[in-house]
Amino acid sequence: MYLGRLLPVAVVLAAIPALFSPVNPWLALVAVEALVGLLVVVDVAMAPAPTRLQLSRRAPKVLRLHRSDDVVLAVHNPTARHLEVAAHDAAPPSLQRTPLRHRIRIEPGGWVELRAQVSPLRRGELRIGPVTVRTAGPLRLAGRQATLPLIQPIRIYPALRGRAEVELMVRRGRLLEAGIRSSAVRGGGSNFESLRDYLPDDELRRINWRATARSTRAIANQYREERDQQVILLLDASRAMAGQVEGASRLEHALDAAVAVAELGSRVGDHVGVMAFGWVV
Repeated sequence: MYLGRLLPVAVVLAAIPALFSPVNPWLALVAVEALVGLLVVVDVAMAPAPTRLQLSRRAPKVLRLHRSDDVVLAVHNPTARHLEVAAHDAAPPSLQRTPLRHRIRIEPGGWVELRAQVSPLRRGELRIGPVTVRTAGPLRLAGRQATLPLIQPIRIYPALRGRAEVELMVRRGRLLEAGIRSSAVRGGGSNFESLRDYLPDDELRRINWRATARSTRAIANQYREERDQQVILLLDASRAMAGQVEGASRLEHALDAAVAVAELGSRVGDHVGVMAFGWVV
């Protein structure tokens, strides 16, 4: 049971004429307030039980940090009259749910969708629910209240902006290479590929002295980039990483950078692994 917002107004409006009654004002006041109390009891008795309502929730199983998404609570009125319903779908403060409460009027046999936005601030596994529902009586002086065990777990993952940037860079690189026949990637690696003439911009350590001794000009080594390497990422997961930087923990930034490096490494054919460690103080 709960008392509605109109009850204080009804009590005051009933007390004013009772105080100016020609009979005993205090006796009249007691009688009027007793009548208001009786109306409250009748209003509660006529309010349908919240458990009669049919509720369902639509929410994503996985959310991203600092990205907004919708949570929809559907409510069905199985009765034959209009209902004043208030609903509060419990959510942790870190989800930043808006609005926190809903107040609606549902037609007989009708469905209403209560839409809210969530924008998580913390990574981890959270729960949405239970749902507290209030059904008002016909006079809206009071009503019934119940908490329904409609609970849904959700997981909050890092935003991983670095991975999206790597994906964008890879796509741009592929567009630039469209229509060009590619060959072995040459660069500053350590895998020997071939010999060529020495150029003024080459480093001296690239000169192949044995080949130069058998030739009339300087000969340099041509290298190619290494592929199919083993890359191990070390992730610091100690307490020092819990500090906040620009609204996110250091661990979130480290995860974002690690995933971006792993994505880039896997794109070029490397084998990437990760190991988390923590300092014990």
